[in-house]
Amino acid sequence: MNILRVFLIALCVLLFIILFCPIRIKLLYKDEVTLYVGYLFPFIKLIPMKKSDKPKKEKKKKQEKQKKETEEKTAEKRKNPLKDFIDKNGLSGLIDIVKSLASIVLKLAKTVSSHIVVSEFTLTAVIVGEDSADTAMKFAYANAAIFPSAAVIDKNVKKFRRDIHLIPGFDKKETEISLKLKAGIIPVFIIIAAVAAALKALVLLIRSK
Repeated sequence: MNILRVFLIALCVLLFIILFCPIRIKLLYKDEVTLYVGYLFPFIKLIPMKKSDKPKKEKKKKQEKQKKETEEKTAEKRKNPLKDFIDKNGLSGLIDIVKSLASIVLKLAKTVSSHIVVSEFTLTAVIVGEDSADTAMKFAYANAAIFPSAAVIDKNVKKFRRDIHLIPGFDKKETEISLKLKAGIIPVFIIIAAVAAALKALVLLIRSK
């Protein structure tokens, strides 16, 4: 009995760690994009990806196999569920379903984004145009685009720490951009939002039949 109790406690602790340990991303940009993702363990680099060492023959063989499978599936005669739905409910019925599904997806995205914590957003950009007048115009355009966009992000996430520096590069030859982003979200919020959205979509599809 004690062993079972210890096992259950350990399982609960493990589930708590899995659900409440944040998924973290780190994005860096200077000449090229570098993306890291971390969850439970240290960050793993996703972009740029390492070049594959697999032989070209194996890759070609795999592509040929996938092509053959695709052709076989295409050759099979089967009913078109989309056509059947339109025949039964009309085009207006399809449009209503698409609108409802789009609303569910947007609500899901809004719910998830409201739990995102951006712990660091550092952007430094030296704006350079063809001449002084063009530089001034591009600098004004960058300010008009970037700061309102940052305000929208700030409004839709849980926390947004930003440090943005835009500089007109009158004495520079080309535009220089440096970006650093660190953000995270606790998985349990994604799971709850995804399950709620899936249930709504399922109910909607059942009612449409």
